[in-house]
Formats: sequence, C-alpha cells, structure tokens
Amino acid sequence: MPKPFAWDKGLDYERTYKLILKHMRETLRDTAKAYDIILLTQLRNGSRLTEAINFLKIIINSKPFKRQAYIKVEKRKV
Repeated sequence: MPKPFAWDKGLDYERTYKLILKHMRETLRDTAKAYDIILLTQLRNGSRLTEAINFLKIIINSKPFKRQAYIKVEKRKV
C-alpha cells in the first residue's frame, strides 16, 4: 500500500517504463512519441510536467545535443 502523500503513489517503475517504451516504439504518430518522451523524462527524473517540457526544450535547442541540462524546480513553499 503506497503512502498517502508519496510522490510516486506506489507506481511500479519497471512496468511503467516498459509500457511507455513499448507504446513509443509501436506508435506511428510523432505527437504520441513526443508525449511518450515527456512521460519517460518525468518517470526517470520524478519531475513535474512543466519541468520535463522545459528540459526537452533545452535539449532540442542545444547544438550539438546534450544529454544533461539544469532546470529550475517549479515547487515553491507557501
């Protein structure tokens, strides 16, 4: 049973990773592949949606392509 406020909500990492990767390989639509890449980035880094999108924007705009980038964390204390 997952903790009530755990960030991953008891998600099975290996199963989810394989499921998204399989979907990305089988799909023909570029937009679906882009969504899968964002989901894989979120899964691997535990990032929020906007953080994953900003990360991919930086990666795409960097020439030559880099595999690492620094992103500002969006969470703010209230």
